[in-house]
Amino acid sequence: AIHVAETIPEGLEYVDSSASPFPAKVEPGRGDIVWTFSAPITDGVPITLQYDVKPQTGITLPTTSTFVGLAVLTDTSRATIDIPIPSSVLTITEPCVPFVTPTTTPTATDIPPTPTATPTHTPTSTSTPVPQPIHFPISLNEYPCTREQRADVVLVMDASSSMNEPAGDGRTKLEAARSAAVAFIDRLKLDAGDQAAVVAFNSDAATIIGLGSDPSALEEALVGITTASQTCLVCGLEAAGEVLESEARLEANQPVIILLTDGRSNPRPVSEAVAEADRLKSDGAVIFTIGLGADLDDAALSDIASKPAFAYRASDGGALEAIYREIAVTLPGPADCYWGRRP
Repeated sequence: AIHVAETIPEGLEYVDSSASPFPAKVEPGRGDIVWTFSAPITDGVPITLQYDVKPQTGITLPTTSTFVGLAVLTDTSRATIDIPIPSSVLTITEPCVPFVTPTTTPTATDIPPTPTATPTHTPTSTSTPVPQPIHFPISLNEYPCTREQRADVVLVMDASSSMNEPAGDGRTKLEAARSAAVAFIDRLKLDAGDQAAVVAFNSDAATIIGLGSDPSALEEALVGITTASQTCLVCGLEAAGEVLESEARLEANQPVIILLTDGRSNPRPVSEAVAEADRLKSDGAVIFTIGLGADLDDAALSDIASKPAFAYRASDGGALEAIYREIAVTLPGPADCYWGRRP
Protein backbone atom coordinates (compact mmCIF):
# COMPACT_ATOMS: atom_id res chain seq x y z
CA ALA A 1 0.00 0.00 0.00
CA ILE A 2 1.02 3.63 -0.47
CA HIS A 3 0.20 6.09 2.30
CA VAL A 4 0.58 9.81 1.55
CA ALA A 5 0.45 12.36 4.39
CA GLU A 6 0.31 16.13 3.93
CA THR A 7 1.04 18.60 6.75
CA ILE A 8 -0.72 21.97 6.61
CA PRO A 9 1.41 24.87 7.91
CA GLU A 10 0.55 26.80 11.06
CA GLY A 11 -1.95 29.59 10.44
CA LEU A 12 -3.82 27.71 7.72
CA GLU A 13 -6.51 25.06 7.97
CA TYR A 14 -8.02 22.43 5.69
CA VAL A 15 -11.29 23.32 3.96
CA ASP A 16 -13.77 20.61 4.95
CA SER A 17 -14.67 18.12 2.16
CA SER A 18 -12.37 19.87 -0.36
CA ALA A 19 -9.88 17.00 -0.81
CA SER A 20 -9.90 14.96 -3.99
CA PRO A 21 -9.74 12.00 -3.92
CA PHE A 22 -11.46 11.31 -0.58
CA PRO A 23 -8.76 11.06 2.15
CA ALA A 24 -8.47 8.15 4.54
CA LYS A 25 -8.04 10.49 7.50
CA VAL A 26 -8.09 14.20 8.35
CA GLU A 27 -6.63 15.44 11.64
CA PRO A 28 -7.72 19.10 11.92
CA GLY A 29 -5.80 19.64 15.15
CA ARG A 30 -2.47 18.65 13.61
CA GLY A 31 -3.23 19.77 10.06
CA ASP A 32 -2.52 16.32 8.62
CA ILE A 33 -4.34 14.78 5.65
CA VAL A 34 -3.69 11.10 4.85
CA TRP A 35 -4.52 9.19 1.66
CA THR A 36 -4.10 5.43 1.24
CA PHE A 37 -3.71 3.62 -2.08
CA SER A 38 -3.41 -0.11 -2.64
CA ALA A 39 -1.18 -1.79 -5.18
CA PRO A 40 -1.18 -2.45 -8.03
CA ILE A 41 -0.56 1.13 -9.11
CA THR A 42 -1.03 1.67 -12.83
CA ASP A 43 2.43 2.19 -14.32
CA GLY A 44 2.95 5.65 -15.79
CA VAL A 45 -0.38 7.07 -14.57
CA PRO A 46 0.11 9.95 -12.10
CA ILE A 47 -1.89 10.27 -8.90
CA THR A 48 -3.12 13.82 -8.27
CA LEU A 49 -4.06 14.84 -4.73
CA GLN A 50 -5.85 18.15 -4.33
CA TYR A 51 -7.26 20.05 -1.37
CA ASP A 52 -8.06 23.63 -0.33
CA VAL A 53 -6.75 25.62 2.60
CA LYS A 54 -7.84 28.86 4.26
CA PRO A 55 -6.53 31.14 7.03
CA GLN A 56 -7.49 30.04 10.53
CA THR A 57 -10.08 32.22 12.24
CA GLY A 58 -8.53 35.14 14.07
CA ILE A 59 -5.05 34.57 12.59
CA THR A 60 -3.39 37.00 10.20
CA LEU A 61 -2.95 35.48 6.76
CA PRO A 62 0.67 34.26 6.51
CA THR A 63 2.58 35.67 3.54
CA THR A 64 4.68 32.53 3.07
CA SER A 65 3.73 28.97 4.04
CA THR A 66 5.70 25.77 3.41
CA PHE A 67 3.72 22.58 2.73
CA VAL A 68 5.49 19.28 3.35
CA GLY A 69 4.49 15.68 2.89
CA LEU A 70 5.68 12.10 2.94
CA ALA A 71 4.77 8.96 0.97
CA VAL A 72 5.28 5.59 2.64
CA LEU A 73 5.29 2.28 0.75
CA THR A 74 4.35 -0.75 2.87
CA ASP A 75 4.31 -4.46 2.03
CA THR A 76 2.34 -7.18 3.79
CA SER A 77 5.21 -7.94 6.17
CA ARG A 78 4.85 -4.30 7.31
CA ALA A 79 8.29 -3.39 5.96
CA THR A 80 8.23 0.25 4.83
CA ILE A 81 10.23 2.71 2.80
CA ASP A 82 9.80 6.51 2.97
CA ILE A 83 9.60 8.58 -0.19
CA PRO A 84 9.95 12.33 0.52
CA ILE A 85 7.57 14.63 -1.34
CA PRO A 86 9.14 17.89 -2.57
CA SER A 87 8.15 20.80 -0.32
CA SER A 88 5.99 23.51 -1.85
CA VAL A 89 6.03 27.16 -0.80
CA LEU A 90 2.84 29.20 -1.04
CA THR A 91 3.48 32.96 -1.21
CA ILE A 92 0.67 35.50 -0.73
CA THR A 93 1.51 38.86 -2.31
CA GLU A 94 -1.86 40.47 -1.59
CA PRO A 95 -5.27 39.38 -0.31
CA CYS A 96 -7.28 37.32 -2.79
CA VAL A 97 -10.39 39.03 -4.18
CA PRO A 98 -13.47 36.96 -4.96
CA PHE A 99 -14.96 37.41 -8.42
CA VAL A 100 -18.23 39.36 -8.46
CA THR A 101 -20.64 38.80 -11.34
CA PRO A 102 -21.91 42.12 -12.84
CA THR A 103 -25.55 42.82 -12.09
CA THR A 104 -26.21 44.88 -15.26
CA THR A 105 -25.82 44.09 -18.95
CA PRO A 106 -24.03 46.74 -21.05
CA THR A 107 -25.99 48.16 -24.01
CA ALA A 108 -25.03 50.14 -27.08
CA THR A 109 -26.09 53.35 -25.33
CA ASP A 110 -23.75 52.83 -22.41
CA ILE A 111 -21.05 55.47 -22.26
CA PRO A 112 -17.62 54.12 -21.30
CA PRO A 113 -16.16 55.81 -18.23
CA THR A 114 -13.43 58.34 -18.75
CA PRO A 115 -10.03 56.68 -18.14
CA THR A 116 -8.23 57.99 -15.09
CA ALA A 117 -4.99 57.16 -13.32
CA THR A 118 -6.90 55.80 -10.33
CA PRO A 119 -6.98 51.96 -10.09
CA THR A 120 -10.46 50.47 -10.45
CA HIS A 121 -9.84 48.29 -7.39
CA THR A 122 -7.48 48.48 -4.46
CA PRO A 123 -7.05 45.23 -2.43
CA THR A 124 -7.71 45.74 1.26
CA SER A 125 -7.03 43.63 4.31
CA THR A 126 -10.77 42.95 4.63
CA SER A 127 -10.98 41.01 1.34
CA THR A 128 -12.05 37.39 1.74
CA PRO A 129 -9.22 34.97 0.85
CA VAL A 130 -10.19 32.33 -1.71
CA PRO A 131 -8.61 28.86 -1.20
CA GLN A 132 -6.56 27.64 -4.14
CA PRO A 133 -5.42 24.08 -4.94
CA ILE A 134 -1.81 23.07 -4.32
CA HIS A 135 -0.31 20.14 -6.27
CA PHE A 136 2.61 17.96 -5.16
CA PRO A 137 4.33 15.66 -7.69
CA ILE A 138 5.06 12.05 -6.69
CA SER A 139 6.86 9.63 -9.00
CA LEU A 140 6.71 5.91 -8.13
CA ASN A 141 7.97 3.04 -10.26
CA GLU A 142 6.32 -0.31 -9.54
CA TYR A 143 5.40 -3.21 -11.78
CA PRO A 144 1.69 -4.07 -11.77
CA CYS A 145 0.89 -7.17 -9.72
CA THR A 146 -1.64 -9.44 -11.40
CA ARG A 147 -1.89 -11.93 -8.54
CA GLU A 148 -4.27 -11.21 -5.67
CA GLN A 149 -4.11 -12.11 -1.99
CA ARG A 150 -7.27 -13.59 -0.50
CA ALA A 151 -8.27 -12.62 3.05
CA ASP A 152 -10.06 -14.02 6.09
CA VAL A 153 -11.76 -10.94 7.55
CA VAL A 154 -13.38 -10.70 11.00
CA LEU A 155 -15.82 -7.78 11.34
CA VAL A 156 -15.78 -6.91 15.04
CA MET A 157 -18.85 -4.73 15.69
CA ASP A 158 -19.61 -2.63 18.78
CA ALA A 159 -23.02 -3.71 20.14
CA SER A 160 -23.13 -1.41 23.18
CA SER A 161 -26.31 0.48 24.08
CA SER A 162 -24.89 3.74 22.74
CA MET A 163 -24.97 2.23 19.23
CA ASN A 164 -28.75 2.87 19.35
CA GLU A 165 -28.08 6.62 19.40
CA PRO A 166 -28.51 8.76 16.26
CA ALA A 167 -25.61 8.58 13.79
CA GLY A 168 -26.26 12.08 12.45
CA ASP A 169 -27.73 10.97 9.11
CA GLY A 170 -31.22 9.84 10.08
CA ARG A 171 -30.12 6.36 11.20
CA THR A 172 -28.85 4.91 14.44
CA LYS A 173 -25.14 4.16 14.72
CA LEU A 174 -25.88 0.43 14.57
CA GLU A 175 -27.97 0.79 11.41
CA ALA A 176 -25.22 2.84 9.75
CA ALA A 177 -22.59 0.30 10.82
CA ARG A 178 -24.64 -2.61 9.45
CA SER A 179 -25.14 -0.88 6.12
CA ALA A 180 -21.45 -0.05 5.77
CA ALA A 181 -20.41 -3.59 6.73
CA VAL A 182 -22.80 -5.08 4.15
CA ALA A 183 -21.30 -2.81 1.49
CA PHE A 184 -17.84 -4.01 2.55
CA ILE A 185 -18.86 -7.67 2.26
CA ASP A 186 -20.17 -6.95 -1.24
CA ARG A 187 -16.66 -5.79 -2.19
CA LEU A 188 -15.00 -8.98 -1.02
CA LYS A 189 -14.41 -11.71 -3.60
CA LEU A 190 -16.16 -14.43 -1.64
CA ASP A 191 -16.50 -16.60 -4.73
CA ALA A 192 -12.72 -16.45 -5.29
CA GLY A 193 -11.54 -17.44 -1.80
CA ASP A 194 -12.19 -14.48 0.53
CA GLN A 195 -13.98 -15.32 3.79
CA ALA A 196 -15.64 -13.16 6.45
CA ALA A 197 -16.97 -13.56 9.99
CA VAL A 198 -18.98 -11.33 12.34
CA VAL A 199 -18.24 -10.77 16.04
CA ALA A 200 -20.34 -8.49 18.28
CA PHE A 201 -19.25 -7.18 21.68
CA ASN A 202 -20.61 -5.20 24.64
CA SER A 203 -19.99 -6.47 28.20
CA ASP A 204 -18.78 -9.68 26.57
CA ALA A 205 -18.32 -10.85 22.97
CA ALA A 206 -19.99 -13.44 20.77
CA THR A 207 -19.24 -14.84 17.34
CA ILE A 208 -22.45 -14.24 15.38
CA ILE A 209 -21.17 -16.19 12.39
CA GLY A 210 -17.80 -17.87 11.79
CA LEU A 211 -15.63 -17.59 8.71
CA GLY A 212 -17.52 -18.35 5.53
CA SER A 213 -18.26 -17.14 2.03
CA ASP A 214 -22.08 -16.98 1.98
CA PRO A 215 -22.96 -13.26 1.61
CA SER A 216 -26.61 -13.81 2.57
CA ALA A 217 -25.64 -15.56 5.81
CA LEU A 218 -23.14 -12.82 6.66
CA GLU A 219 -25.71 -10.07 6.05
CA GLU A 220 -28.27 -11.96 8.14
CA ALA A 221 -25.73 -12.16 10.97
CA LEU A 222 -25.24 -8.40 10.87
CA VAL A 223 -28.99 -7.82 11.03
CA GLY A 224 -29.19 -10.12 14.05
CA ILE A 225 -26.85 -8.03 16.23
CA THR A 226 -28.56 -6.76 19.39
CA THR A 227 -27.23 -4.26 21.91
CA ALA A 228 -26.46 -4.32 25.64
CA SER A 229 -24.50 -2.16 28.07
CA GLN A 230 -20.71 -1.67 28.19
CA THR A 231 -17.92 -1.73 25.58
CA CYS A 232 -15.39 -4.50 26.17
CA LEU A 233 -12.86 -3.91 23.39
CA VAL A 234 -10.55 -6.70 24.52
CA CYS A 235 -13.49 -9.12 24.51
CA GLY A 236 -14.12 -8.35 20.85
CA LEU A 237 -10.46 -8.83 19.95
CA GLU A 238 -10.20 -12.08 21.91
CA ALA A 239 -13.27 -13.45 20.09
CA ALA A 240 -11.77 -12.37 16.75
CA GLY A 241 -8.58 -14.21 17.66
CA GLU A 242 -10.57 -17.38 18.33
CA VAL A 243 -12.23 -17.07 14.92
CA LEU A 244 -8.83 -16.75 13.24
CA GLU A 245 -7.63 -19.86 15.09
CA SER A 246 -10.65 -21.94 14.05
CA GLU A 247 -10.62 -24.82 11.57
CA ALA A 248 -12.40 -22.61 9.01
CA ARG A 249 -9.28 -20.49 8.58
CA LEU A 250 -7.58 -20.82 5.22
CA GLU A 251 -3.81 -20.89 5.71
CA ALA A 252 -3.16 -19.09 2.42
CA ASN A 253 -5.47 -16.21 3.33
CA GLN A 254 -4.30 -13.03 5.08
CA PRO A 255 -5.96 -12.72 8.53
CA VAL A 256 -7.64 -9.31 8.92
CA ILE A 257 -9.60 -7.75 11.80
CA ILE A 258 -11.77 -4.63 11.40
CA LEU A 259 -12.81 -3.28 14.81
CA LEU A 260 -15.59 -0.68 14.96
CA THR A 261 -16.52 1.10 18.20
CA ASP A 262 -18.28 4.26 19.32
CA GLY A 263 -16.92 4.41 22.87
CA ARG A 264 -14.18 3.83 25.39
CA SER A 265 -13.27 0.40 26.73
CA ASN A 266 -15.19 -0.80 29.79
CA PRO A 267 -15.37 -2.66 32.11
CA ARG A 268 -11.91 -4.04 31.26
CA PRO A 269 -9.10 -1.48 30.73
CA VAL A 270 -8.07 -0.50 27.23
CA SER A 271 -4.50 -1.59 28.00
CA GLU A 272 -5.73 -5.19 27.78
CA ALA A 273 -7.14 -4.49 24.31
CA VAL A 274 -3.81 -3.02 23.18
CA ALA A 275 -1.94 -6.06 24.55
CA GLU A 276 -4.32 -8.49 22.81
CA ALA A 277 -3.96 -6.53 19.56
CA ASP A 278 -0.17 -6.78 19.84
CA ARG A 279 -0.47 -10.55 20.22
CA LEU A 280 -2.74 -10.84 17.18
CA LYS A 281 -0.45 -8.66 15.09
CA SER A 282 2.58 -10.72 16.09
CA ASP A 283 0.68 -13.77 14.81
CA GLY A 284 0.31 -12.09 11.42
CA ALA A 285 -3.10 -10.40 11.64
CA VAL A 286 -3.63 -6.99 10.09
CA ILE A 287 -5.89 -4.81 12.26
CA PHE A 288 -7.94 -1.80 11.22
CA THR A 289 -9.89 0.31 13.73
CA ILE A 290 -12.85 2.62 13.12
CA GLY A 291 -13.98 5.11 15.75
CA LEU A 292 -17.54 6.40 15.35
CA GLY A 293 -18.61 9.60 17.10
CA ALA A 294 -16.87 11.88 19.59
CA ASP A 295 -16.37 9.88 22.81
CA LEU A 296 -13.36 7.82 21.74
CA ASP A 297 -9.89 6.89 22.94
CA ASP A 298 -8.11 7.86 19.71
CA ALA A 299 -4.63 7.05 21.03
CA ALA A 300 -5.67 3.52 22.01
CA LEU A 301 -7.41 2.88 18.68
CA SER A 302 -4.24 3.98 16.91
CA ASP A 303 -2.18 1.59 19.08
CA ILE A 304 -4.57 -1.27 18.39
CA ALA A 305 -4.36 -0.74 14.62
CA SER A 306 -1.45 -2.25 12.71
CA LYS A 307 -0.28 1.28 11.90
CA PRO A 308 -1.63 4.82 12.51
CA ALA A 309 -2.91 5.03 8.92
CA PHE A 310 -5.14 2.01 9.66
CA ALA A 311 -6.94 3.86 12.48
CA TYR A 312 -9.96 5.63 10.99
CA ARG A 313 -12.36 8.17 12.50
CA ALA A 314 -15.96 8.74 11.41
CA SER A 315 -17.78 11.80 12.74
CA ASP A 316 -21.15 10.35 11.69
CA GLY A 317 -22.72 7.32 10.06
CA GLY A 318 -22.52 8.82 6.60
CA ALA A 319 -18.72 8.51 6.60
CA LEU A 320 -18.65 4.82 7.52
CA GLU A 321 -19.28 3.35 4.08
CA ALA A 322 -16.47 5.42 2.56
CA ILE A 323 -14.12 4.16 5.28
CA TYR A 324 -15.06 0.51 4.77
CA ARG A 325 -14.66 1.05 1.02
CA GLU A 326 -11.18 2.45 1.64
CA ILE A 327 -10.27 -0.53 3.81
CA ALA A 328 -11.54 -2.93 1.13
CA VAL A 329 -8.96 -1.62 -1.34
CA THR A 330 -6.24 -1.47 1.34
CA LEU A 331 -6.35 -5.16 2.25
CA PRO A 332 -2.76 -6.46 1.86
CA GLY A 333 -1.67 -8.09 -1.39
CA PRO A 334 0.76 -11.00 -1.80
CA ALA A 335 4.04 -10.11 -0.09
CA ASP A 336 6.32 -11.46 -2.79
CA CYS A 337 4.57 -9.47 -5.52
CA TYR A 338 5.71 -5.98 -4.49
CA TRP A 339 8.87 -4.00 -4.00
CA GLY A 340 9.75 -5.22 -0.51
CA ARG A 341 9.76 -8.93 -1.36
CA ARG A 342 10.35 -9.14 -5.12
CA PRO A 343 13.30 -11.46 -5.96
